[in-house]
This record gives sequence, C-alpha cells and structure tokens, in this order.
Amino acid sequence: MTESSVYDQFNGYHAYPLGAGERMVREKLVKLFEKIIGKNEICLVKAQEKGLEKLTSRILAVKKRMDRMRNDMARTEPGTAYKFEPLSAADEETLKEIDGRLESVIQQCFAGIESLTCMETDMHISDRFAMMDDSLREIEALFHKRAEVFKKMRIYG
Repeated sequence: MTESSVYDQFNGYHAYPLGAGERMVREKLVKLFEKIIGKNEICLVKAQEKGLEKLTSRILAVKKRMDRMRNDMARTEPGTAYKFEPLSAADEETLKEIDGRLESVIQQCFAGIESLTCMETDMHISDRFAMMDDSLREIEALFHKRAEVFKKMRIYG
C-alpha cells in the first residue's frame, strides 16, 4: 500500500471554503476509486475475449455497482451552499479519519485485484471478488458517513 495522498497539497478543511475543501478531497478519492474501475474493465475485456460467461457476468455485476458508486461519489447537489462558520474540531477530526480510512480501503481493494490475471483459471478469483465486494460495501458506508458530516453544515432554503 502506498502512503496517504488524499491530503497532499491540502491544508485542511479550515483553510478553504467548506465546499471547495470537500470537493478537493472528494475528487482525489474518486480518482483513486477509478483505478479499481480501470482494472475491472481490463478483466471484463479479457473474460469477454475468452468467452468466459460466468466470469463476465460476475465482472459486469461489479462494474455496474462501481459505476453507480462512482457517480454517487462524484455527484454534487446543484446550488449546495455551506455555512460560513468553520467545521468544529471534532468534525474535522472525524473527516480526517473517514478520508484516511476511505483511501486505505480503496488502496487495499485495488491491491487485492491488481495481480489478478482475470481468467477463470485464476484460483483466487472468487476470493478476490468476495474481498472486493466487502471493500465496496465499506467504501459506500464510509462515503455516506462523510456526506453526513457535510450535511450538518449545509444551508437549506
């Protein structure tokens, strides 16, 4: 696993308007997530070329889920405005933990499938896809926790 890069060139949420800081970190997390999507695409092409229907079906299910997750992660609500007051220290610490955990899980997920040959003969493919499914579930849950912290700071009306 590589060292953390989410907070590279990011001085913390207190140094930027809240919406800008949130967007900066979210974009880095989405970019990391897209590495997993890219590997899955490579596996899909290989499985389709070899006519491996069972494996293709499994990869397509994961692809559909990851595409939906990426869209959810990248989406911003139009006209979203945040309060001018800064995040509380507790909320900022919570976000740092969530962002760090998100990055870690995304990197673990990628590391788990990076070495796959994406062929039915790969003995660990079922284990890897099960691990990836667990990781995707955790990524979704963490991203929802992250969104809840920001939801408290929104201005509605």
